[in-house]
Amino acid sequence: MFDGQKGVAIRQVIDGTSNTLLVAEVANSQTLWTEPRDLDLESMPRDFQSSNQTECMSGLRAGTVMIATADGAAYYLDTNMLPESLQQLLIRNDREPFDRSDLIFIE
Repeated sequence: MFDGQKGVAIRQVIDGTSNTLLVAEVANSQTLWTEPRDLDLESMPRDFQSSNQTECMSGLRAGTVMIATADGAAYYLDTNMLPESLQQLLIRNDREPFDRSDLIFIE
């Protein structure tokens, strides 16, 4: 959602704000939740099985990662999702449909 130091206009979120990840849980990270720090999308594993859990999305609740999409909705993300599905959620303008069955809405 961010391009370096500047943000992205809503009109640039081609896939829609409900289909674009904005915030993700990184369990046991030493980063404060208020500290803006981005994950490196180029090197981040897409399968949730990284040996370095502080460099990728990971959750404290077994089998899930808490996320928020750019429209502000909160979800648990199933960590068994296909890497291709995660890729579609991470990219805001790839025009690829996202399978929402991997999301569990948090009420």
